[in-house]
Amino acid sequence: MSKITDSAEGMDCRLRLPGVCNGNPDTTVWAHSNRIAHGKGRSLKAHDPFGCYACYDCHAVYDRQRNRPAGMTLIFVELEFDRAMAESQAILIDRGMWDGVTIPERATKRPARSRKIAVVGLSALQRMASR
Repeated sequence: MSKITDSAEGMDCRLRLPGVCNGNPDTTVWAHSNRIAHGKGRSLKAHDPFGCYACYDCHAVYDRQRNRPAGMTLIFVELEFDRAMAESQAILIDRGMWDGVTIPERATKRPARSRKIAVVGLSALQRMASR
């Protein structure tokens, strides 16, 4: 976990989706953006500064793990996320946790070592083609 994601502990929800927000700071987490422009990709979360403080229930609706209340559009949720992200980023800047510009690099995993045994010589397909 990073200092940004850790900073969510005890924070108020900034997403505050009407009819969804539980208002309990004990459930607040750092909700990463779901947008490719913010670094989101297959099995990759967005870069840490691109997110907001969200209670468990608002986060579940934003991540589509829970249905939106009747009448609440996806566009509304995305616009509310943009507002919440701006508020949360201002908090990060105020606390000196982000400069407002730099995108922190992701920790990279060491490449896995191959367990394949090197084979010397031609493959069966190469031998057939050379005949």
